[in-house]
Amino acid sequence: MFDPEDVPRDYDTRGGGLLALRPTHFISASADLAAVPEDLPGMIQRYGTMQVPVSIIYGRSDRILNPHDQGEALAAKLPGAQLTLVDGGHMLPLTAPERTAQFIREAAARALA
Repeated sequence: MFDPEDVPRDYDTRGGGLLALRPTHFISASADLAAVPEDLPGMIQRYGTMQVPVSIIYGRSDRILNPHDQGEALAAKLPGAQLTLVDGGHMLPLTAPERTAQFIREAAARALA
């Protein structure tokens, strides 16, 4: 999940890694994944009607979600969406927290402008 970056040493505790092992979290995550085939097509059809500002951040080296196939494609379907590509992989909030926080501040400023 972190590749090509290293897993932070404190991921299990400070990063919340151990929380994924709680039965309720595991069951909820599994239910979300099981619902994707039924729910996602309907959500995708409504993307063009969204009227809220959307900012998307992707790591250029993300090996879980492809920045082009998912990131650029999503941004193209959402009116006014802004895609930001940065160096890094899939777990940017944990591997690049300063850059992620900067992205959030910039997105909030655009949303409030």
